[in-house]
Amino acid sequence: MINRVFLLGNLGSDPKIKYTRDGLIMVVLRLATNEFIRQNGSYKKITDWHTVLAFGKLAEFCSNHLKKGDRIFVEGKLRSSTFEFDNKIIKASSVVARAIKIIPRSAQKEEFSYIETQRDGLELSKNGVVSEEFPHAEIESEEEEIFDIF
Repeated sequence: MINRVFLLGNLGSDPKIKYTRDGLIMVVLRLATNEFIRQNGSYKKITDWHTVLAFGKLAEFCSNHLKKGDRIFVEGKLRSSTFEFDNKIIKASSVVARAIKIIPRSAQKEEFSYIETQRDGLELSKNGVVSEEFPHAEIESEEEEIFDIF
């Protein structure tokens, strides 16, 4: 089975820093993606909003380097959850990020800033930012805690 998501869009707000009950840092990103559909001879823009979660060193990178309006590329996996809010059952989907690339306004002026998780743990990216994989087992064990914060 494959569960992989790729998104390219703009941040609608600054990263929101949160912590799991176990004290693990996480950030919540709101990412807008656009799609253009041809309709009656012209193009109509459709914007979708996505919740992206990042943990550990990747979350630290996001909190230190990302801001509202930044264009980013996200690679991750889709995570679904159900929780109760105001006596209603809410279903939510989010993307748990594995890698995030900042897309500069002018790719010719500066290098891409890139952070990616690796199978063997920590690795230094081109610009000196350390990345760390968030282990699958921990994602499963903390899934309920993650969605308790919304």
